[in-house]
Amino acid sequence: MIQLISFFIFWYLVGGILPALYIGKRLGLDLRVEGSGNPGARNAGRVLGKSMFFVVLFLDTIKGALPIIVSRALGFSPAIVLLMLFAVMLGHCFPLLHRFRGGKGAASLLGGMIVFQPLILLLILIFSGLLYSWIRQKTKAALLGLSAIIPAIFIGYGQWAGIVAFCLFALVIYTHRSYFINEQGRQSV
Repeated sequence: MIQLISFFIFWYLVGGILPALYIGKRLGLDLRVEGSGNPGARNAGRVLGKSMFFVVLFLDTIKGALPIIVSRALGFSPAIVLLMLFAVMLGHCFPLLHRFRGGKGAASLLGGMIVFQPLILLLILIFSGLLYSWIRQKTKAALLGLSAIIPAIFIGYGQWAGIVAFCLFALVIYTHRSYFINEQGRQSV
């Protein structure tokens, strides 16, 4: 149990390494006050240019893949493997060293899913496409499409892994909640 807690803390701290923030600082900008104020790939692209979007996206995706690769190599169960991905995402979204102001975690989740089970990414894309044809909003459809991980992981990897998958999805929805609620607190159309 102590080993798992130590790994969770380690991956949380790794998650708190925010490439967009460090790249921005090297260029003399603080992405927490520029653009949307979010130290993630989308804001990096908005403020620093398209090439920085891809660099940050790649690094955040790798950050999500690493705990999956390492945890599997150590022989952890699928639920624990996903729990370590959750730790990275939690660190990315709420980094201790950056006063709990981090990114939104979507790239890290996708990086983790690519390594955990690539077919789940295909399910996400299919479900997102179906949702887009219905609601006609790309970001909202993509976010809701991530919910495909929950039944896929429940069915393929069991109850505990499914519960962690629900937590992964809930975290990303929480960090993107502004896409679902407008300024007055009502649902957006």
